[in-house]
Amino acid sequence: MTISYANPQKYIKDMYELGAITFLYHKKKQTYYQVDLFKHTLIKKNPAHLQGYSRFIRVITDFCWDIQKQQYASQLHTSYDHLKLYLIIPEKLENLWLGHQLKLFQKYGIEQKDIINVTARFANKKLKLTSVNMAAGTKIIKDISGI
Repeated sequence: MTISYANPQKYIKDMYELGAITFLYHKKKQTYYQVDLFKHTLIKKNPAHLQGYSRFIRVITDFCWDIQKQQYASQLHTSYDHLKLYLIIPEKLENLWLGHQLKLFQKYGIEQKDIINVTARFANKKLKLTSVNMAAGTKIIKDISGI
């Protein structure tokens, strides 16, 4: 799923309010650090700490977080390139989002096996599907309510 949003800082702030967390993954050392991008905290965590969160990990690539990622790299005495910044949401929220998508797929007669990618927009703490890319082409979705 590709999610678009107007303001990366507001997106992360809204996601935090919905229970999401951000963490750094050190690729070389295979270690995890929970980070708060607004409080600039860095706490080493065990992957078991992620229990109760979605298995779907969102990669954060917004340029506005690069300076903080560089600062975290400095704190960890490592290269910026060794760190990946991720966002994960609570499993309950992920299940709500998935259920909403499945209802829309049914409404539009879309078979899950035909889906290549789903595009959505996040605004006002709501996820709204905008289109579904399939091998046969793209289908525009009018997700008025969102979730």
